[in-house]
Amino acid sequence: MAAMIKDYVEKCKTCLETQPAKKKEELLLKKVPEYPYQIVAIDLFHYGGEEYIVVADSFSGFFEFRRLRDTSSDAVVEFLKEQFAAHGCPEILETDGGPQYSSKVFSEFAKKWGFRQEKSSPRFPRANGLAERYVQIAKKMLRRCQREGEDVRHALVMARNTPKEGLDSPAERLIGWKTRNGLCAAKKLVTPETASTVASRIETERQQQKKYADRGAQTFKELSEGQRVMLQNPDGTWRSGGVKARKGSRSYIVALDDGRELWRNSHFLKPTNVTTTIIPDDYRRPVQMPETRLLQSSQSQFEALSAPEEQPQVPRDYSAVGEKPNSLPVQSQASSQNRSSLVEQPRSVVVVSGVPEGGRGDGPYIIRSGRAVKKPDRLDL
Repeated sequence: MAAMIKDYVEKCKTCLETQPAKKKEELLLKKVPEYPYQIVAIDLFHYGGEEYIVVADSFSGFFEFRRLRDTSSDAVVEFLKEQFAAHGCPEILETDGGPQYSSKVFSEFAKKWGFRQEKSSPRFPRANGLAERYVQIAKKMLRRCQREGEDVRHALVMARNTPKEGLDSPAERLIGWKTRNGLCAAKKLVTPETASTVASRIETERQQQKKYADRGAQTFKELSEGQRVMLQNPDGTWRSGGVKARKGSRSYIVALDDGRELWRNSHFLKPTNVTTTIIPDDYRRPVQMPETRLLQSSQSQFEALSAPEEQPQVPRDYSAVGEKPNSLPVQSQASSQNRSSLVEQPRSVVVVSGVPEGGRGDGPYIIRSGRAVKKPDRLDL
């Protein structure tokens, strides 16, 4: 009996569409960089009615953000060129799937400057977690500086020289020494010193972060090509499909039952044994309108529907202005010829199938302009 109930629930369309969100998976640690500016992440953010861009180095934690004139690919590329000219070109640049990073301009920039771009899957900002974390830091810094009336650039200098527990400051990890500031002016503090154990310290820190992040998480289970899955929509409902291909370490291309293909992180995918099509009503494709047909109307029909009524012409007295009767009506004569030529040549009228050509009746009808009109449903009181 219990097995029958379970099978019934698993095949219930409403239950499948409105099932709860998938439980979080264990944290996937990314590669620990071996040297400064090897792996860099960027992201755009909006604050105070302005658009900003942030770039962060995974090895050192050194970050920079700046206001952009616009969020086009050209503006993003120009900003990155300045950063790479100062710190060197990275091996890997982590981005989300925004249009700025998918353009031909950005692709040519990556090829020319010699770095590999790694995109995170749509609707899953945690996949680009490094940039997202520094977006929050940048917003907090902007908010506090505005409230205190301080220069945000001075705050950046202080942040870059602040060490973390078990790690040197971002400036020390990037360039090998602290940069001079109001709190750090002694000569021995700004003298370069090579840190050979930075990578191992970063690994220790990340393992500690993973320990806390994995509390209550489930183990990641790989999905195979062709496997049936339920994909979660942005509104929390679910629809059915099948895994077409693997896109990244935890993201897949899913072929939905309505014919579309979406790229999603495994967080939004649940394996299922249901083979029927599950599509919430809000995500169904619009029904195609009936095909239209061209009907050649006769000359009499065209004249009855479209020909303008003939206006009586009032004779004009040209003697008062000294003009000849043939000097001005050239345009009028041409217009008359054009109207006659239009009437003589039948034109095609587009009629929606199922709409009567004549008579209004109770259903839809065609007005003189050729548009199909349907009477509104009125309340019969």
